[in-house]
Formats: sequence, structure tokens, C-alpha cells
Amino acid sequence: MRHCDNCGYLGVSGYEYPESYCTIGIQDDDPKFDEDKDGCGCRYNARTLAKMKRENDHAEYLHYLGYSDYSLMPTMEYTDENKQILEKHRELVRHALGMNNRRTYVRHGKRFYRPYRNYFFTHEKTVDYPYWERLVVAGLAEKEERPKGVNYFVTRSGMDWLGQHDGVHIYDEED
Repeated sequence: MRHCDNCGYLGVSGYEYPESYCTIGIQDDDPKFDEDKDGCGCRYNARTLAKMKRENDHAEYLHYLGYSDYSLMPTMEYTDENKQILEKHRELVRHALGMNNRRTYVRHGKRFYRPYRNYFFTHEKTVDYPYWERLVVAGLAEKEERPKGVNYFVTRSGMDWLGQHDGVHIYDEED
């Protein structure tokens, strides 16, 4: 068990009466949270804790940017219009990764996909341009200006975002 006192994700608040807290947000009702004679701790491994920290930081960043109304995150309740916008974002990311042309494969009951490409070329006058700009602001894509348009690339967090929605692990195209 990883004790909170030794955890790198332990934060301290307050000056006169400091209190420690978990920066990842592990609560007492979490099934992997334990309290034993040596103190409090969790049973998550270091990789899982790092992933949880990245997801929390990304969610806080999206909230900071003002995406709490209909965020690109899968935990929100969506209206019909927002569901259409979300599906358009997912469709564009799938197209950029080439998921429309190839199937996922299954190993040990889990779905995987290895992209053979990671780009989407467009320009300001197309319908897709504002959707890609929103993905860039959310940190799910990067862009590269070209003389005749803009080339967009899906980031690792964008691949994780799509994989979370579709239930598939997407590898980096370089791997």
C-alpha cells in the first residue's frame, strides 16, 4: 500500500494550521483507499496515479478555459445539439487517425488500435475548421500553419480522450 505521507501527489493547504490532501482527488469512499495502523494510503500503482493526475490536470484546464458547459469530457450530460457537436469532434479525430479505414483489434478482451497516420489538412473556409480550433484550445490537437491551410495533429491526450469515448486503447503512431 502506498502511504499518503510518501506519495508525491500529497498537497498541503493552509499556513498556520496546515492540512494535507490528495491532489488527485482520492476520497475515503474510493474502494482502493485504505486506512491501517500506519496511516492512510491507497493501493494504486505509480503509473495509475500519474495517469489520474494527468486526467485531473486536463479536466481543470478545460474548466479554466470555460468548457464546463458542454465540455469535451465524457462525464457530462449532453443536450441533443451538444451530442451532435461532440460526435462531430469524435468523427474528425477518428478521420485524422485513420480509424475510418481500419478496424480495431482485440487482445485479452480489450480493444486496441494502431494508427497509420495522424493529420488532418483543412483551411479557414471549410466547415471543419471551427471544430478543429476547439480541439486545439481543449489541448486535444495541435496545429501547424501551412501556406494553403492548416495541418492538425491529434495529441496524446486527444487519443486518450477518443479512446475513453470509444472504449479502445490507441497507440502513438510512432510506436
